[in-house]
Amino acid sequence: MITLTIVGLFKYFIIMKNILLHKKHFEVIERIIFLVTFFITIMSAVILPVYHKFFDQPNYNFTMNYPAGWQQGDRVFNIYNHSDAEIGPLKFQNRAFMVLSREPETIDMMHLFNKNNIIIPIPGFDLNFKRTGNLTGLIGYVEMTDEINPLKDFASFSINELGEFYLWEVNEYIQRLDQGKNIKTAPISISHFEFVVFTIITDAETLEEMKSFSVKPNLNLYNVKIFATNANNSKQVKVTDFLSYYYDIEYERYLDEKSYNKFWKNQKFYDEVYQKFIELEVEQLKKQ
Repeated sequence: MITLTIVGLFKYFIIMKNILLHKKHFEVIERIIFLVTFFITIMSAVILPVYHKFFDQPNYNFTMNYPAGWQQGDRVFNIYNHSDAEIGPLKFQNRAFMVLSREPETIDMMHLFNKNNIIIPIPGFDLNFKRTGNLTGLIGYVEMTDEINPLKDFASFSINELGEFYLWEVNEYIQRLDQGKNIKTAPISISHFEFVVFTIITDAETLEEMKSFSVKPNLNLYNVKIFATNANNSKQVKVTDFLSYYYDIEYERYLDEKSYNKFWKNQKFYDEVYQKFIELEVEQLKKQ
């Protein structure tokens, strides 16, 4: 629109120039040139910067290294702002989950919290998150500071990595609990699982208000953005879908030193995830 306006002004200038040259009113031409120059200067120096400041939005990008290959010193998770718009005084919270899916192909990042998925919160991952202080470019990252990679045994995130006896063990667990309740046997439709990090981006005031989401589900969440990231891609997700689940499991009560050790220094992480999947699998079967 600005370009069209300038082109229009110059067309008008040319027409007026021809008329005024004929009348030899050179002083009028000089005034027009001055006005056009003044207008362009104001647009460039004042109006355009103000427009970009108030209307441009950050362009967030999230990357995660493939979990099985994490090594000490690696930045395994990164948040970028690939735009000239500064992020402002925003807060970033990262919440990790292991998601086991019954979807036929890849996990649907837009609809992770559905009845086809089993979701385990993984507190502790986020305790290594650091802000860079930059407003554009690299905003923050999670660094693997320890020698132990808790996800080293999850190379392909295939259901086969849970072991060929996973479903058998689910049924064994059911039989131990059943006691005549006739719980259904485990389904065969589980296909794969993912390590997923959700990033909540908002201001400090809204973040505080969100803590009461479970009792006040109609909060104004206009200033909240949430992105889900795995090793393959990242997607913006529906805020209410995530928060309904997030506060149901009281994630924040896990955020302490004990949580850090349960993830980053945990040599039995695979075994614990394996057992938790079995327990949640049985819980779902009991409800059917």
